[in-house]
Amino acid sequence: MDVSGRPCVVKLLNMSVPLDSSEQPGGGEAAAILRVCDTTALQEAVPIVQAELISLHRSADQGPQKYAAIVMPQYCGSLAAQLQMSEAAIEAGGQRMLRALEYIHSKNWCTWT
Repeated sequence: MDVSGRPCVVKLLNMSVPLDSSEQPGGGEAAAILRVCDTTALQEAVPIVQAELISLHRSADQGPQKYAAIVMPQYCGSLAAQLQMSEAAIEAGGQRMLRALEYIHSKNWCTWT
């Protein structure tokens, strides 16, 4: 839950680093979150979900490790309970996703393989 009591989604990222390392845990996915959720993206009105990157510490067989996790709002509901969307609303949603992807690619943060 966030400070307002709303449910959140927490995704633990795969790459860990030793606790005494200066490296950012979470690898490329953590780096992308840090870049995309900066104020530049928000100022350019790129439609992204607000997310936060947090660090976690855990003891493991190979010694204490640092992990990263993404925390973002959980948007839950039933599709059956949703109003029927118009073609214009569906197109606007698609255009919004396209703008977000174009922004990410214009910054060379992600490439298709």
